[in-house]
Amino acid sequence: MERDYWRTVHSGQSGTTIAAVDFVGTHARATFSHMAAALPGSHTMMRTAVPKEVADRRTGDPGPYLAAWMRELAEIDDVVAVIGYCAGGPFAIEMSRRLAASGRPAPAVVLIDPEPVSAETLRYQFRLVARAMGQETATGAPDVAGTGPVADGGPGHLLALAADLSGRYEAMVRDSFVRLDLAPDLGDELVLHFRRYLDYLCAAGALYGSAPAPDAHAFISADHPFPDGLDGPCRRFDVAREDFLGDPGVVDAVARLVAADRPGTAVTRGAGR
Repeated sequence: MERDYWRTVHSGQSGTTIAAVDFVGTHARATFSHMAAALPGSHTMMRTAVPKEVADRRTGDPGPYLAAWMRELAEIDDVVAVIGYCAGGPFAIEMSRRLAASGRPAPAVVLIDPEPVSAETLRYQFRLVARAMGQETATGAPDVAGTGPVADGGPGHLLALAADLSGRYEAMVRDSFVRLDLAPDLGDELVLHFRRYLDYLCAAGALYGSAPAPDAHAFISADHPFPDGLDGPCRRFDVAREDFLGDPGVVDAVARLVAADRPGTAVTRGAGR
């Protein structure tokens, strides 16, 4: 079944579903497809697709994102886990709450490298895309000077910063495409993608820490800092972030958490694993 706001990354046969919250393209070699294929139990895994009409409003409001995702997730019978990747953690926590509030068993919640969204988060993303465009300053790093106060000032501050960084990126893209004599349509797509990503981050930032989540388990890669404000158990793995979603130890930890939450769920594939 085609859905507007969820993409199936792995089709299982057990009738159970794991929902993953992520903005596509935010991790490297290992993806949720790798994790899903390695998990025992033949779960279906679905990943969020950002509702473009919501992101294009550029309000940073988490409510419409959740409404779009939950409208379709509520149609799925047995969601056994919700995984939040990076900034997607607050959305995953809230989805689990809403599923439980509807009278269903609460899904297990896994936070992969959870990251509270701050002004520095947005600036870091700007640096990444600016470097990719080859727009570096004489110091070797994209210029983020003058992009608002250093201290965070809440959702309104993040939205203002997102608008400023989007404008800077758009100017860089247009300049590069003119110099290289490239068709502007691709540049427009790059700018739009970045704007949507920043709005997604602002919405996640507005939701972060809105309620305690003692049952959410955080799994942290080797090079990711422990974030502040987590209420549930945290476990660090000696695995690089770009390989994290496909690591056997991480996959096993997710499987055991799902099995503990839903007795009878398979934990291992059998001998040799």
